[in-house]
Amino acid sequence: MSDFPEHLNRVRTAVELGTPDRTPVVLQMSAFAARHMGVRLADFCASPALSNETIIRSAQALGGVDGVTLMMMNPRILSLESLCAVETPGIELGPDDMWQVHETERMLPEDYDAILAMGYMPWLMGRYVPQHFGDLMSSLGPMFGYAPTAGKKVVEAGLVPFAPLAAITPFQTFMGGRSMVKFNRDLFRMPEKVLEAMEVAQKDVLANVRRLIDTAHPFAIMTPLGRASGLFYSRKVQEKFIFPHYRELVETIVEAGAYAALHVDDNFERDLDFFRSLPKGKCIFQADSTTDIFRLREALEGHMCIMGDVPATMLALGTPDEVHAYATRLVREIGPGGFILSSGCDVPPNAKVENVQALVAAAR
Repeated sequence: MSDFPEHLNRVRTAVELGTPDRTPVVLQMSAFAARHMGVRLADFCASPALSNETIIRSAQALGGVDGVTLMMMNPRILSLESLCAVETPGIELGPDDMWQVHETERMLPEDYDAILAMGYMPWLMGRYVPQHFGDLMSSLGPMFGYAPTAGKKVVEAGLVPFAPLAAITPFQTFMGGRSMVKFNRDLFRMPEKVLEAMEVAQKDVLANVRRLIDTAHPFAIMTPLGRASGLFYSRKVQEKFIFPHYRELVETIVEAGAYAALHVDDNFERDLDFFRSLPKGKCIFQADSTTDIFRLREALEGHMCIMGDVPATMLALGTPDEVHAYATRLVREIGPGGFILSSGCDVPPNAKVENVQALVAAAR
């Protein structure tokens, strides 16, 4: 009999701020799984079936994993999410080189007007993607087609497919397409034009989220939020360009029937009050070791599940004893209720297997 119901109940209980029988472990891993299982990254990225199988085998080999954030991986999907070019192992790169995202100015100031005139999705799929990434959708087609099978195989393996789909606000996407420096200039030189284009794009983002949830019924939708904190922007800028759309996205996900996995790659210690404004017991703050997770606990206790946050540096460079000691502290001080043990962001591709095993063991 599959362990899936037990693992699902454990994860769901934590998300909804209850205390499960033990701390659940959910890992976000892609390149690490390939390295762990001895699979070349070129093969891993080229085959949805192989990447799905590799992630499952890696999680099972680690023992005690309740869920995986990703079900498979084709790094070219990042071009749709970031409007950036992606170099892929076995194509632009060597067969076992890590994929690379190149953020340069591809979206131009006049593209704001084009979005207003055409609508966001017609601009994106009819103009921007063909111009900059060629026949991107053909290369992603096999992954999209394999998604139902991938999800079924993850569940059959007893694992929770935690947040296999992502939804990204226009702020994050436009920043990637314009490049960060150029985009920040736009916020001051043409703020109303940028905001108007963001409003148009946001409508398509929300409509797509509703379709995804209605069709795929995911456990959670990942909502990345990076380079958006007080380290980069004033609260005034956040309140105008960042927080309203992010809140609207999260609320739409919850209303449509999924949890929101807030993939926060940044230090938001100044703005933790914002996260308390999001739906209670329906969101997961995926900490990446930048925001102090113990301050997170103080600010969000009783309101939002916390997930994380064994640092990538510790998993790659530390010892099993160091990892186990830190992960055990997390289980004791951030848990037992409303907490999911994980790495801070992805398990890095150069993580030591014995260190990841020590992370998992701390939850037992």
